[in-house]
Order: sequence, then structure tokens, then C-alpha cells
Amino acid sequence: MQRDMEKLRLLEWLEGQGLVTRDQFATLLAEPMRHAFAATLLHGVSRCASQLFVIQLEDLELLEDPVNVPGTSYQYPNWQRKLAVPLEMLFSEQRVQSLLRAIAMERG
Repeated sequence: MQRDMEKLRLLEWLEGQGLVTRDQFATLLAEPMRHAFAATLLHGVSRCASQLFVIQLEDLELLEDPVNVPGTSYQYPNWQRKLAVPLEMLFSEQRVQSLLRAIAMERG
């Protein structure tokens, strides 16, 4: 219930940014995260006034588990999980290039 309310508030904020419409809410609340919506979120937050803007590589590939989890070697084998694709392939994807261009334009 709490998560649904948080997702709804996020969608309302994105609607205020002109990035989603109210008629998209039901679908976006019901379906799992998709690349297009992740790009919309990143585009929206790139508009926020800040000196620093960071994109997690995991978010570009919709990975559920982070690549690097701090801890000891017996709790979490640090730096051993890999991205789903090599970096060169990830950054050559058209959707990633388009997202990065949109973010660069927003960030100025």
C-alpha cells in the first residue's frame, strides 16, 4: 500500500513535468518497470537543480540486484557481479544514447 502511494506521487510529479499523462497512471502502476519508463524517470530527475547527477548502470539495464554491494567477501562477494552486457554494448544501444542526449540537454 505504501509503495503504491509513493509510485502514485511520483507519477503525479512526472505529470507535472509533462512527461506522463493521467491516463497512463493505471498502466504504469500495474506493470513492472520497463526501459521506456526508467528513461522517463531519469529524464525527469535530470531537470532537478543539482551540481551532480549520477545514473546507476544497473538502472540502464533494469537490473534488480546492484552490481557492487559493499560488504565483506563472505557477506557479499564485492565486485564479482557483472553487468548483463559489456559497457561498450550498453553505451552503443540507441535507447541509452537517446536517453543520455536528453539528459545532457536538460542539464545544459
